[in-house]
Amino acid sequence: MTLRVSVVVPVYRSEASLAELHRRLTATVEGLDAVVHELVLVDDASPDGSWSEVVRLADLDPRVVGVRLAANVRQLRAIFAGTSVASGEVLVVMDADLEDPPEAVAALVAAHRTGHDLVVARRIGRPRSPVRTLGSFAVNLAARSLRLPTDDVGSSFLLFTPAIEAGLRDELDRTGRQMLMPTTFALARRPTVVDVAEPDASPSAYPVRALLRMGVELVAVDLAPRLGRALGVGSIVLLVAPGGGRRARALGVALGLAGVAATVGPRTVRRDQREPLYRVAEVVGAGLRSPSAP
Repeated sequence: MTLRVSVVVPVYRSEASLAELHRRLTATVEGLDAVVHELVLVDDASPDGSWSEVVRLADLDPRVVGVRLAANVRQLRAIFAGTSVASGEVLVVMDADLEDPPEAVAALVAAHRTGHDLVVARRIGRPRSPVRTLGSFAVNLAARSLRLPTDDVGSSFLLFTPAIEAGLRDELDRTGRQMLMPTTFALARRPTVVDVAEPDASPSAYPVRALLRMGVELVAVDLAPRLGRALGVGSIVLLVAPGGGRRARALGVALGLAGVAATVGPRTVRRDQREPLYRVAEVVGAGLRSPSAP
């Protein structure tokens, strides 16, 4: 049976890499047995000539779909603008700058064909500055505390099913969060991780500020409930322990209140839904929706 794959790529200042991305991805997928694909390129209001290049590729290749957003909404929302028009049985998300090698899509598809509904690429070989190294250590520690099967929780190179996409979209629409990896694993029935070596040990272009925000979200929203439960247990122990004095009871009450705040606080995170996640200005190409598509 032929597998229909949608590859969704957010595009920002990527005019120079799009043609190479298209060439390498096409060669990779055409080398796979019983796989057809579409390439959904989402121009996130890029200030360079990215949209012109997207339109050119869509004119050359009916498998290319171009989506131009009316305003910049950042990577995650741009991805969901792309998945909203994708029609594949599985969705692959990757970056446009070739730091995620298109050839590795074959490994993600192979893992999916063994029964995995979520395949996350763990990127290896990337050099980091001291600031990124420290940040990665903290985020990795949080990931281990959450028992996630990968320490690369910031990876934006992954394959998942439309069912997972729907759950993630609901979470994004409700909270507006940027760090959705814990939710992604929670939604998957059979997740897995594959190692992907990045070419020439390319440095990350992702802004440090954005990485810090994702790390804060991971701790404040995902780890906080676990901390709240631990504080609650400590509170009960102090309050019921025989021989506990006034200070112990006061500390128990304080721990209990902190536990309630840590548990309830993350549930209050809400996005202002008066503003849409994104606004689509233009769509070109049909991709797998084309009458001529297999």
